[in-house]
Amino acid sequence: MTVWPTGVTRWPLVLTAGLWSCLLPAQTLRDPTVPPPLAGATGPAELAPSGLVLQPGQISVLQQEGNYYLVLGTRVFAQGQRVGQTTLERITETEVWLRENGSTQRIPVFAGVQRRAAMPAAAASSEAASVAADPSN
Repeated sequence: MTVWPTGVTRWPLVLTAGLWSCLLPAQTLRDPTVPPPLAGATGPAELAPSGLVLQPGQISVLQQEGNYYLVLGTRVFAQGQRVGQTTLERITETEVWLRENGSTQRIPVFAGVQRRAAMPAAAASSEAASVAADPSN
């Protein structure tokens, strides 16, 4: 508890603090329902530029209840939806097919990875044996 000397009132102190608080620059409060100005897209028309550019290895695919979805930033797109001028023709766990201006483009989800059927164990062991016997192969 602060002890004030006899005869000193608190009014000058309160008045000085009030004046200083008015003179100091204050920050304006940001509306939490409005995205920050650097967030980019604000509406469906601005989701992507005309000509969606997806790079292999920079694509995310989400599987939910047996359906695949393309994830771009914080948005999720299903097969058949449009992203800018591009339509998502097909989405699998390894590839995304895009259609724009009548042409279809296949983009692998993982760069440098190809999916193929596994060899039976007997075929794999015989192939390994033939490579070991003939190293020039």
